[in-house]
Amino acid sequence: MEMIVAREDAQLKLRLTDELKAKVAEAARSNGRSVNAEIVMRLEESFGGEQNLWDEVNRLTDTVQDLVRRLNEVEPRVASLWRRPYEDANTERD
Repeated sequence: MEMIVAREDAQLKLRLTDELKAKVAEAARSNGRSVNAEIVMRLEESFGGEQNLWDEVNRLTDTVQDLVRRLNEVEPRVASLWRRPYEDANTERD
């Protein structure tokens, strides 16, 4: 999603901590954008973010449900492997 900001667009004076400014600059560099384009992109994403957040929640819920299903499939096998050494040790003593 390419951001094009015209020179006629409103300007905003902004105060940032040095640490936040460095983070924004690094993110912009990593994403191949100017610092201004990075800030504009992040602001626009934040306003559309509620739907994105719910999409992410739904994706994570599906992932957790899949992991629980997989764990439930594997648990009996793991439990039998875990018990086997103890059962073998008890058999050797008898």
